[in-house]
Amino acid sequence: MNRAGMIGRGVAPTRVIGDKIRHRREALGLTRKAVAEASGIHFSSITRWEVRGVPNTFGPHDARQLGTVLGVSADWILDAQTPNNVATEEIDSDGTLRSDLLAAGKRARMRREQLGIARHRLALRLQVRDGALRQWENAGIPHSLSAEQAEAWEKALAVESGWLLGKTAAPATPAESAAAGQAQPTRTAAEIIIAVGRVLAAGSTSRTVERNAELFAMRYGINAQGRTLASVATQHGITESRACQILKLMRTRAPALPREFLAVFQLIDATAKQHLPCTPARLEAVLRPLLGEGPSIEDAWRFARDLLATHLLSLEAYLFNPPARWGAADERVKAVHEMALAMISAVGAAHVGVLMGYAIELGWELDAVRSIREVVQTVHGFEWLDRPARAGQEWFWYGESARQNPIILALRRVFSITDSVISPDIALGAVERLRELRLSREERCSTQYPVPPAFVTMAVLSRLKFIAGAHGRYRPAIRLDPERELTEQEHRLLMVFRRHGPIVTWNVLASELVHTGQMSDLTLRALVSRSPILCTQSPGSWMLRGARVTSAEQLEEVLTDRQKRA
Repeated sequence: MNRAGMIGRGVAPTRVIGDKIRHRREALGLTRKAVAEASGIHFSSITRWEVRGVPNTFGPHDARQLGTVLGVSADWILDAQTPNNVATEEIDSDGTLRSDLLAAGKRARMRREQLGIARHRLALRLQVRDGALRQWENAGIPHSLSAEQAEAWEKALAVESGWLLGKTAAPATPAESAAAGQAQPTRTAAEIIIAVGRVLAAGSTSRTVERNAELFAMRYGINAQGRTLASVATQHGITESRACQILKLMRTRAPALPREFLAVFQLIDATAKQHLPCTPARLEAVLRPLLGEGPSIEDAWRFARDLLATHLLSLEAYLFNPPARWGAADERVKAVHEMALAMISAVGAAHVGVLMGYAIELGWELDAVRSIREVVQTVHGFEWLDRPARAGQEWFWYGESARQNPIILALRRVFSITDSVISPDIALGAVERLRELRLSREERCSTQYPVPPAFVTMAVLSRLKFIAGAHGRYRPAIRLDPERELTEQEHRLLMVFRRHGPIVTWNVLASELVHTGQMSDLTLRALVSRSPILCTQSPGSWMLRGARVTSAEQLEEVLTDRQKRA
């Protein structure tokens, strides 16, 4: 079968065509999402073709759709001969012009987003279809663009004549001048994340490098589009557990990264500080040109923390202090959100029925009470925790960013002190101990803060990014520092267990901590009974939660030794 029909069978030709598509797209600086939107081909199909090769059913129609966006002929795409250098091969006589037109479209899109202009509104001013403007921004402005249209476009973007083709510079925006006296980064956060992923993935085969770089980029919002780490891992033929190991290994190489990568993230934080407090939509519009395509505000904050060892304080305050983000938002939504956060900080999740009860006590009208289910879903980060198949879901949370969640606090403490596998029982025990610190006996017995069912806690556990694994076997996905996660008194307790553990008796604890004046007898008794990092082994002896004891004989030997010392 020739190139006019479907491509011939065989693994090599299909992989060659997939590689050609990917290299051409990267040479033009296009994302898969941009190619998908401009060509009308589904994003997942383009991803699959580039990673695994095109299928045998790939034909001229698909090639023409891609060729229109990539600036090549269908015959070039269907030619399964391997070129000497796919990445740099001259495949279009006007390649330089196409690159300029593509850059102009990207420049126009970034300027529009900097000004906060909706694309459909700009399309109305230019008297073109929204879809046409989208294609111009993603795939480059057309050769046929008239001088009048270019002038109208530049006027709408508040730039000088000739700016579209790079003949003049755009005026500075608030985002661009946020950090006065600071060197302006030339790359977006998205571009830096992609570059860092490739740097950290280097050192293996080309296929493995591509896979690891894609896993890394997706973890920080690049081409995520609702995909989970498990789904991306499966696409590459590995397990989610293996993907977590790869990401953990890549993060261990982060200290060697050059410090210039930090500049754009510092500018993002400085820009956010200038505009806060403001609505989430406003902050998104202001930061998007600096974030680039893909990463969310939280993705940028996590990347700076995990890879660059820097806390972006303005973003952190925005992400972890939600009431400050409301401004003049609806007071009823704000009230429901604050009630939900209070319940989440007490027991780890919120319940729709309990919120309705609060609203009734506050004297809300019946219609307002009935609308609470819809109200809680309008808040950023909302997520149901009930089983999907369950009718009438009731339990929810606002994601891992709710830092005072006792489930998150308890598990971060436990996973900071152990490298071993944690079972659900160990995890649930830690959470229950921390809840006891949050609630008095009277509150626990009342209906004010009902403790969520175990499946709700397990649902939260499965969503935490610092935990890897599933099906009852969990382990740390990233290294947590005990000095940061534990209280000062818990850290002192941990040091005693590291000197004498894994099982320590009361006499040892008292001699190490009470008799040396490091803490009072009462404080120590409260710690051993309520700290989530400990579990009671027997009356008068405790063990670090998640510590390994290889056998019953070893356990008996440890206990006997402790009794002799006592």
